[in-house]
Amino acid sequence: MTIWIDTLRYKNLVYTRTYKCASTYLCNFLKKKGFERIDINDLNEEDKMFTFIQNPYVRRVKGIAEVLFDTGCERKLTEQNFVKLIKDATVLDHHTIPYSAQYRNYMNRILFFPIDSEVIGLDDLLIKFFAVHCPELNNVHITENIPKNLGSNTEGYGYNGKIKKIKIRAYDFIKKFATNKELSELVLADDYVIWSNSKRSVETDLDTYLTSKYQ
Repeated sequence: MTIWIDTLRYKNLVYTRTYKCASTYLCNFLKKKGFERIDINDLNEEDKMFTFIQNPYVRRVKGIAEVLFDTGCERKLTEQNFVKLIKDATVLDHHTIPYSAQYRNYMNRILFFPIDSEVIGLDDLLIKFFAVHCPELNNVHITENIPKNLGSNTEGYGYNGKIKKIKIRAYDFIKKFATNKELSELVLADDYVIWSNSKRSVETDLDTYLTSKYQ
């Protein structure tokens, strides 16, 4: 399945990719740190899994936009019937598959880290995580710059400024006019719990959370 195309291992640390959650940056960054690609089916019992997520309702908007841009359908947002169609679409492809579905079989062993915490950033989360489980990783210095666009208004790896602005307008339009709030809340209810619980744990008791599923 394409959702597992990037699962990376360093010793017994295993990162698996969650699309639209800084995964391009994370995959490139972790490979520079020495992580290597594995098959998700080759997990060991002692492996410590982790991934990054964000508010699922924000992710749904970004994911829908990503599908439209990937398929060249972004101009169809001007068509009323097309907007009506995607308004009720919560899952279109791997960019929008719910966390609760993708990680159904791994919930008891995977740590979820929020990319949208106001208290601690992605890089600091990784530093603290590595310090507990593989401290030598914090001594691997990466000299080149790895682009990252984590903000809700700057998503879009590899695109120039003009394309980013077009994407921002698409995000705003989809959020306002192509979102069935009731349906999204129904489909993404479990995802919201996963995200909100992880965010609260990271922001209130990070030290405990970093080992909570690896006892």
